[in-house]
Amino acid sequence: MKREFYRFLDAVRRVRYPRQGMKVLSSMQHIRLKEGVRKGIRHRFYEHLCAYVEIAGARKKSENFRNYAALIADFGVLPPDASEFYGKLMSLERLLKQDIDKMANSNLRLVVSIAKRYHSRGMTFMDFVQEGNIGLLKAIDCFDNSLDYSLSTYASWWINHAIRRSIADKAATIRYPAHLQETISKVKDYFNTDPEAERRQDAAEISAAIDVRPSAVELALEAMAAMYMESLDKPLGHDADSRTYVTVVEDPHSPDPEAELVRVDFRRKVRDVVYAVLNPREQQVIDSRFGDEEQTLKEAGKGLGVTRERARQIQEKALGKGGRALMRELDPCIVDYKSLIN
Repeated sequence: MKREFYRFLDAVRRVRYPRQGMKVLSSMQHIRLKEGVRKGIRHRFYEHLCAYVEIAGARKKSENFRNYAALIADFGVLPPDASEFYGKLMSLERLLKQDIDKMANSNLRLVVSIAKRYHSRGMTFMDFVQEGNIGLLKAIDCFDNSLDYSLSTYASWWINHAIRRSIADKAATIRYPAHLQETISKVKDYFNTDPEAERRQDAAEISAAIDVRPSAVELALEAMAAMYMESLDKPLGHDADSRTYVTVVEDPHSPDPEAELVRVDFRRKVRDVVYAVLNPREQQVIDSRFGDEEQTLKEAGKGLGVTRERARQIQEKALGKGGRALMRELDPCIVDYKSLIN
């Protein structure tokens, strides 16, 4: 067992990864190799280590690779060369992470260009970019550079898949199965190429165009009709300061703007007629009692320097004079001058 373990360590020591002058796409060869190191060497290291120290059941800890001190705590004793091997393994994993980051950063513009195609699908643009980045990382993890296509071609499918899956899971209030969401996407793409087809809503025509069963198309059309329930707090634009739907939705309890304008103009005319026959003291009492900040008779009298009773007398006199002036100027059948002044 010891001889086999040391042969394994010697094989790991011979692994070399040239880092100078490495291009972005050619680094995939090293990524695939180091990915194998990450997935395979750890498990093999634990197998040989367990055989070396003869600890039954230690293989269960092969997925719990923490640090060297934890290894010593788990196994109690380690082979003399285990420390060197562990450092090599950690170095390889750091190189792996650097190459994956380099690949992801080199293809961020691809994610942005694909995310732009999904405008107004129930999520913000930055959400689409974030989901696309997740798809890009998955593509880098699964990419095989021995096949006859580039990483960007391969990653495009994963990015679109990640964005469409996020729309199915998060965008709509009612969540639909993934297969139905795929049919809905095909129907929408067909509507984009033929706007008249969206108006006709002919399931047989759409089914023939996108090569999907008519029953599935009918189900997709029904789902599209009830798919999106927009939040009133959703921004109308892409910027953070954009207005939300709630700022533009009509309030059924708010007054009609035209009627409110007529009312304000009518109050102004009534005020002009009434105040034309009142002296300054009477105007002040009316303002205090029926203005924007209604005051009691005591408060109105205090403002004039008179008693509450005197303020009441001035008010009654002013209302009488104003009422007679209104009846001379306006139709008395529609004028309630107290409410109009208020």
